[in-house]
Amino acid sequence: MAAQPVTGVWLGQDGHDLVGWTQTAAPNGVQDMHIRIDNLPADRTVTKVVTLGDGGGQWIDNGPWGGPDRGWVQQPGATTADLYLDPYMVEKGRMFFVNIYYDDGTSTVAYVPGGTADPNLRMPSATANVQWLGQDGQDQTGPGAGVGPDGIQDIHLALANLSSQFAVTALTVSAPAGGGWSFGNNPGGLANAELQTRGSDLTKADLYFNPIPGMTGQVLTLNIVYADGKSEVLTVVAGASDPGLRMPTVAPIVVTWGTIGASWVGQDGLNPISPGDVHVTVTGLPTGRSVVSATLSNEARSNWAYQANNGSSGWVDPFAGRLTFQRSTTDASRAELGFTPNRDETGGLMTLRVVLDDGSIYAVQFAGGAVDLGKLAPVAAPTSIVARPGDDLVSLVNQYGSIYLSAGIYQVNQPLVLNRPIIITAAPGATILFAQAASDPVWTTAINIGCGNTTLDGFSVRFAGPIRWLTGTDTLASVIGTPNPRTPLVNLRLTHLDLMSPPAATPWEGAINLVWMTRAQSGVIADNVLKGGLTELTGGPWLVTGNNYQGTVPNTSADGVFVLHYSHDVLIANNTAQPVGASGKTWRFLVMTGSGYRDLVRNNNVVGIGPMDNDTVAHPNAPEIILTESYKLHYEGVVSSVSTDGRVVQIPYLQGSGATTGDVISILSGPEAGQWRLIAQALSPTSYLLNAPMSPGNSLISISTGFILETYQANTVDARGSSIAEDMILAGNHFGTKVLDNHFLGGNHGLRIAATASESPVRWGWSRAPFLGATVQGNTFEDNRSAAVFEVEEGPYTKRTADRTYMSLAFIDNAIVWSDAFLAARAQANLGLPTTFEGGNSQSTDPSGLVVTASGNTFKGPASLRSTVTWMAYAATLNGQRVTNQSVALLPTITLTAPTGLGLVHDTGVSATDGITNDSHLRFDTVAGAVGYEYSLSGTPDSFQAVPSPASFVPNGIGQGSNTVYVRAFDSSGNRGPTAFVVMIYDSIAPGAVTNLIAFQDGRVQFDASGPDDLHEYRLGGSGTYLFLGSATQFSTADLLKGPRTVQVHAIDLAGNVGPDSITTIVPRWVSVDREPTANEIPAPVATQPSVPSQAKPDQSNVVVATTPNVPPAGTPAALQRMHGHRWIRLAQFRAQHRRISPAAPKGAGTRSQLAPPSAEANHGPAGLRQRLRSLLQWKQSQKNHR
Repeated sequence: MAAQPVTGVWLGQDGHDLVGWTQTAAPNGVQDMHIRIDNLPADRTVTKVVTLGDGGGQWIDNGPWGGPDRGWVQQPGATTADLYLDPYMVEKGRMFFVNIYYDDGTSTVAYVPGGTADPNLRMPSATANVQWLGQDGQDQTGPGAGVGPDGIQDIHLALANLSSQFAVTALTVSAPAGGGWSFGNNPGGLANAELQTRGSDLTKADLYFNPIPGMTGQVLTLNIVYADGKSEVLTVVAGASDPGLRMPTVAPIVVTWGTIGASWVGQDGLNPISPGDVHVTVTGLPTGRSVVSATLSNEARSNWAYQANNGSSGWVDPFAGRLTFQRSTTDASRAELGFTPNRDETGGLMTLRVVLDDGSIYAVQFAGGAVDLGKLAPVAAPTSIVARPGDDLVSLVNQYGSIYLSAGIYQVNQPLVLNRPIIITAAPGATILFAQAASDPVWTTAINIGCGNTTLDGFSVRFAGPIRWLTGTDTLASVIGTPNPRTPLVNLRLTHLDLMSPPAATPWEGAINLVWMTRAQSGVIADNVLKGGLTELTGGPWLVTGNNYQGTVPNTSADGVFVLHYSHDVLIANNTAQPVGASGKTWRFLVMTGSGYRDLVRNNNVVGIGPMDNDTVAHPNAPEIILTESYKLHYEGVVSSVSTDGRVVQIPYLQGSGATTGDVISILSGPEAGQWRLIAQALSPTSYLLNAPMSPGNSLISISTGFILETYQANTVDARGSSIAEDMILAGNHFGTKVLDNHFLGGNHGLRIAATASESPVRWGWSRAPFLGATVQGNTFEDNRSAAVFEVEEGPYTKRTADRTYMSLAFIDNAIVWSDAFLAARAQANLGLPTTFEGGNSQSTDPSGLVVTASGNTFKGPASLRSTVTWMAYAATLNGQRVTNQSVALLPTITLTAPTGLGLVHDTGVSATDGITNDSHLRFDTVAGAVGYEYSLSGTPDSFQAVPSPASFVPNGIGQGSNTVYVRAFDSSGNRGPTAFVVMIYDSIAPGAVTNLIAFQDGRVQFDASGPDDLHEYRLGGSGTYLFLGSATQFSTADLLKGPRTVQVHAIDLAGNVGPDSITTIVPRWVSVDREPTANEIPAPVATQPSVPSQAKPDQSNVVVATTPNVPPAGTPAALQRMHGHRWIRLAQFRAQHRRISPAAPKGAGTRSQLAPPSAEANHGPAGLRQRLRSLLQWKQSQKNHR
């Protein structure tokens, strides 16, 4: 008889729960789908069952991953079995294919028509229940989507019998009248609800949400979603509630200012604790009361506390440093304080708070002073030695305060432990070579610094081979480290060193730290050559300057170049990071974690750091070249009270860890939304003294630890060659951060700043880490896939929020640059245009969250794109306007050119090309894209002045002689173009009168020139046209013998200035002119006997020498001789009025040119004079050619 085929029967959800989300997972409280399998061969053992659903779904029993098989139930030898499958979707009836595999290698398939099933149908015993507890004095939520309390008592529901395996990830409550609340990510933006599990018991929880009017008696529906995707629905009838029932009010805290005083004395060495402690004097203490506690704080997250031993001293920060307090025995209003400083407080603000035995609080703020941190630790002993290769350095460092290493190699076979302050300097070529034998114990660090005031300078550190390091502790292996401090580790100096990590022991491994100073406080790391792992620091102040990082050793990776934790007063400047030679992989340049205060990252040049497209090793979630991280909140919600002076703020409770000095209150809503205040001191875990007043109208705040007044300026980050690198990501809590004048090249994003999802409290993504008061200005984004993003982070894993400002920034004068080669490469890859700037992201919906002031941002690229390039504001308050999905045009940046056509407006001189003139007016052609122009007489950057008009202007400061004038254009963004320049010789001084002017009876005239380059004109009879002589100093004309028989001669210089007339006559009589003399006119010179060669002496009896001391010349008035070019027209008009026009041409001797100007204007105006002078040049050239 043939065997019956294996068959299956769908039994559906019949009250069994044997499996979870896999066939090996434990039951999850949801009823399984049950299939009975019949006609199995009794002599075969089933080894595996694979069930497939038509259209999707696979369940495997006895799979290759092992584990207990829960879904296939068959007794040995039985011909039937039961198959249990966990439903993952609503089943409406589809075919299931049950593939059965036997121990002999054969298999069969059972075709089972399915039925209905509900993936959320729970077992009766696994169904949750809910209880209404009403308003019982809890306040966890508010009326909107934002988190935190609002001062109104919440509705409280108690949940029980929840899943013991999977946490609740989402829960919504809905009311028939339309109210809705949501716990979890709240994608619908409902009012917030909070679910709190009772300890570690997942089955019990408390749900809180804000009441609404008319809730009483309504049936509320709860939809619960678990981490495995399963859900269940509960209902509860709402009891009585009052939406106006407030939480109890808190008593105000009064802090009295102006009563006590404090003054900085400084490190006077009188403190009994440490000679480096700072002494502060307190005055004005109320007498008759005892001080039970005192707290002193700075602005850099540090405070120091004193508590009296007698009676209650109230609350003080448990992490505060020690403050000594000594009240005066002779004046009870005075006290002396002492504390150990951690920074130079010059320019800093200190806050002192004193609590008296009656609970009254007094406070004062005062200026800090200078601090020498080196005084906190012993200094090196005054003993020294010059070491030479072969000396035992391990021994010497324990004997001398100073060691000078001569050039050479120093073999060291164990860690060099510096248990005393020491100064080690070296000659060029000195190297410490470490070697570790196979039998040696593991090392923690090669050079172990245990004391402050230690200096290492000028030598190299190398390793003879790989080193075995101690792992699994909180001390990281390093070339130079501080694992076991013996004194305060202050004033550590690592300078002019050449450090290299040891070679790799495996094909690929992490490079050990070059410098590990997380247990040190302050120092200098400068001018070193670095190749290897991290330089890791904590605290401050630190100066990290001038270092040359050259990558890491081959076959190793470095997490970064520099890492800072909870830093303050750190300068990272003028460092270079670029792999040189054979190198492993360095993922980041700078990582800053936790918090920072007034750190400055400036003028660093980073090239080839970070993930590149040609890397052979994937980056370990480290695409950021510069990264900050600070994601934790202490609190978010309503304030319980604000003091009348705005200086004391109270909150109802903490949701996270306690806040302290230097933490920040972010104002999320109200009249000062987007601003922040520093906590000067914590008065209690829930009350805070602020460094500046806050308006009582600011109802919603958050409190966090983060980065304060950080500056990133003038850095270059070059990630070209990478499509995934993030040049700079500033993420998390930031306050007053400045990103200025940086150059970001290549990579995915040039800059991303984000109010990121909070890491804690409650859960990841519960709220946002504020990023307030930022300035992003003057940066250049070149060839990035996306230039810059500034956003309040939104996504599928963050809780929806609304009506709260988490980011405020000014985004000003930033420029995008796309090179032709970059765009061509993208076009070839069919990638389209890159992304410019983005405010928010595509999931942003709340314009309140991001407040941006934007102006002057530009784009530079192909001309065809300039009119179409925009940036996107997805959801923001932009320049005071609420916008969503709005494109904002980027101003095109036109490359300015140097002005053309720069030259003289009126060239009064002989030549149009020699630049000699008496008129300094300049002109030039306008430049496309320019909005203005400026000039300088020196060309130095700070010497330029505005040009009133390019058509004509006179540079201020022009002097006699040679002048160079520089002119440049500027655009609307303040960009300056290249300069053009012109050289001119300015001469506004008229030449002197000709001398020895003599007229002979035969019509000859001769005179001496006033200057070697002067030209001359003459006229006869005191009227008529001046006739041009050129450079000749003698001429003959029969016309002299006619009429008055007088001759007037004057000189003209190369700039066109006309000198005074000299006058003579062949008749010895006085000469008059047709006008009255004016003041300051130059009288005609007295003629003297000419010098005549002996072989050609004229008849002396016929010579007449005329003297005319009282007759003014008909030349230029002296008052107008020295003048700028803009008076030339007045002068020309004056002359035209006093000269008659004659059509007669002058007669000259030999080959001299003869000119007869057609009119007075042509003859005596600037153009006419220039024409005559140019004729002279032509004449001079003809004379030269004739010779």
